[in-house]
Formats: sequence, structure tokens, C-alpha cells
Amino acid sequence: MKSPAGRRGSICAHFGWTYEYLTHGISYPLLTRMLIDAPDYSNDDDKTEPIALDGNNIENLVNAINNQ
Repeated sequence: MKSPAGRRGSICAHFGWTYEYLTHGISYPLLTRMLIDAPDYSNDDDKTEPIALDGNNIENLVNAINNQ
């Protein structure tokens, strides 16, 4: 999405809309509200450390799962 056309194309692909519907079938304020209210899924991989699974660290694994 490096241009307005790319953004429009990704919106059409996400919702399954045609370009005609995007430009003439839905109001721009409604579209912006839908995009603003969309859930945000962030990935915090930098904050987590991988846990090596073995029989000795089952308590650490259970605590890591319960803390998320």
C-alpha cells in the first residue's frame, strides 16, 4: 500500500468489493469509520522469549500460557 490506488485495491480485496462499489456504492465517512474501528492485531515477538520444551520446565510453560 504505497499509493492511494494500492490502498483502494487492498480495501477491495479485504472486503470482497468491486472498485465500482468502493467508489460509488459506499460513503467515504462510513468507510473511514470501518477502517478506524477495525481491530488491531499487533505482534510483540521482541518481548517474548522462546521456551524449550522438556519435562523439567512444564511449570514455566504453564505460567507463560496463563500470563498471556
